[in-house]
Amino acid sequence: TMLTNEQITSVKGRGFLRSRSALHRLCQELFNMPPRKAFMHYKILQIQNFMIKNPGVRVKELSEMFGFKNPFHFSRVFRQETGSYPSNLLKTKKTPLRQEKN
Repeated sequence: TMLTNEQITSVKGRGFLRSRSALHRLCQELFNMPPRKAFMHYKILQIQNFMIKNPGVRVKELSEMFGFKNPFHFSRVFRQETGSYPSNLLKTKKTPLRQEKN
């Protein structure tokens, strides 16, 4: 499932969410995933865009820039979301996110 700018705007437009359960329901409704997974999915999309625009960047630099514990953790999370390692995208500059299995 890809997050669209319209979906992100829809979440912002609903105003302040008063509870965790309200946020969870909203993310399930809009993205069919819990908030943490939706956030990580969006974060990886942003990282992919950054990588495409900055092909000389290294995996270690990316992991530091985007707040991952270390490059290994970043690579594992990236692979879980995309089906490919970040180093592969840096080589090819085109790896779309893998579709969610239903």
